[in-house]
Amino acid sequence: MAAMPLVYAGIDEAGYGPMYGPLTVGCAALRVEHFPFGTQQAIQAPPDLWALLGKAICKTAKGAKGRILVNDSKKLKTASSGLKNLEPGVLAFAAAASGAIPGSYTQLMAALAPIGMSNASDLPWYAGDCPLPAENDAMALRIGARVLQDALAGAQVKVLGLRANVVHEDRYNAMVAATRNKASVSFTFVAGHLVRLWDAFGRDPLFVAIDRQGGRTHYRALLAQLFPEAALSVLEEDEDRSAYHLTEGPRRMTVLFATGSEEIHLPVALASMSAKYARELSMERFNAYFAKVAPHVKPTAGYGEDANRWRDDMLPVLKKAKIDHARLRRIA
Repeated sequence: MAAMPLVYAGIDEAGYGPMYGPLTVGCAALRVEHFPFGTQQAIQAPPDLWALLGKAICKTAKGAKGRILVNDSKKLKTASSGLKNLEPGVLAFAAAASGAIPGSYTQLMAALAPIGMSNASDLPWYAGDCPLPAENDAMALRIGARVLQDALAGAQVKVLGLRANVVHEDRYNAMVAATRNKASVSFTFVAGHLVRLWDAFGRDPLFVAIDRQGGRTHYRALLAQLFPEAALSVLEEDEDRSAYHLTEGPRRMTVLFATGSEEIHLPVALASMSAKYARELSMERFNAYFAKVAPHVKPTAGYGEDANRWRDDMLPVLKKAKIDHARLRRIA
């Protein structure tokens, strides 16, 4: 088979399980100009973009030598590293997609928002702004972004988009209350990204990798609802991978749901990183706001026992400040 272009996309989320802060669902899409297989074969042998872009990026800090880290966001954002390892990849790839490195939190939220949507919030704890980069040297980041641009050009790979839905607590709670299922809420935004990819790139062809959704194995019915006019075939369904092919006129798309997708598919890693970075910056706004309300209360990441600690410390203060805790806490 002759080499042909392939749009290679990935979708992933961050903030599925916390008590506080937004759910974020990211999407990244890249065009690989010369891919020697079809979309269905990409399931078994996806483009190795870490190798193609190896002059500019790598997976781990060991031996990085100034290269930008691209990996599962859970491996890049840790308690000790903060945003230092996560931030350069998001901003550099965002610059590759849009032509400029976002210079502030509000610019980033606007740049990541899917076309026709907004990541703005009326909740006061997400008001305000901060300059970017937050935890990296701006000059070093610009150099890294330039090296990435050169590597992309040399490999004939183009960043088509880096997006993330930021679903703040008020919207999230309303959707969970309506559906009584937070997995359905998350998949609503995964589905939105899929539909936009299909509409924009379905003629290219298109291969989309997505991390397994809540342990689900079967996705045929969900995809049939999203694309009712498309012919849909099941390529495989097992405990680790579920793959499907859709065709409608000139459009065709292969969709793979698989565990550990962030480790195999660079677009999924980028989607994970953009979602995590947007959430972490949102939590910085959240904590900055409540530090003014209660300077003695330690900030929270929003998860587990730490979230319970923050709630217990904050409830008396919130009552005095006339802030309704129900507006803060996610209901599921």
